Amino acid sequence: MRDGPAGSFASHKHPPAPAVTALTATCGSCTLCTLQSLRATLCMASFPRAREADRTRRRDDQLSVRTRKLKSKTERTPGLPPSDERYLQRIHDFFRLLNGEWHWDVLVALNDGPLKYTELLNTVRAQTPVSNWPGTAHHYLEEAMLSRTLQRLTQGELVERERAMGYPYATTYRLAQPARELLTVMAPAAEWTEAHSALVVRVQGMRQRVPEE
Repeated sequence: MRDGPAGSFASHKHPPAPAVTALTATCGSCTLCTLQSLRATLCMASFPRAREADRTRRRDDQLSVRTRKLKSKTERTPGLPPSDERYLQRIHDFFRLLNGEWHWDVLVALNDGPLKYTELLNTVRAQTPVSNWPGTAHHYLEEAMLSRTLQRLTQGELVERERAMGYPYATTYRLAQPARELLTVMAPAAEWTEAHSALVVRVQGMRQRVPEE
């Protein structure tokens, strides 16, 4: 019987809804709820594939960047090729300019910024590599040797020296611009030595067995 304006519908109750999941809350009978549940299921199924595709794309992008950098290095045309008559002379000039035992240690120590004398001495001592070359005792920098090295590097315009005007009159050393450029252009030489480290070890072994004349 109808008890009111909505009498025929008063006794109808919506089917109890199933437990709410992390995806959707549906009643299980409505078309709209069914479509929502289906769409959520499809999204969850495609998510791992989309994430894997994104990882693959980023991996390809990184590989492409590394490939371009390597290609740029290998295709670089030298400004002064070995066939140039000035090449050999400049190589000799280079080694005469930087033939001091501790020159490179000091330059690398100053690469991160200016240092006072004592700071520079401690930095060089801390970073000195072990030398496996026979006939060398490159293991501990004395203060007198550092002073001579800094004098030669400042005279060679590779290191700049600045003395404070007031007490305690500390002296600070920094790389000059040519030295900064030098450390940059020497990176390929360090990379070459690293790539041929087995060759270096073999030569060190041979020279230890055969005294140099």
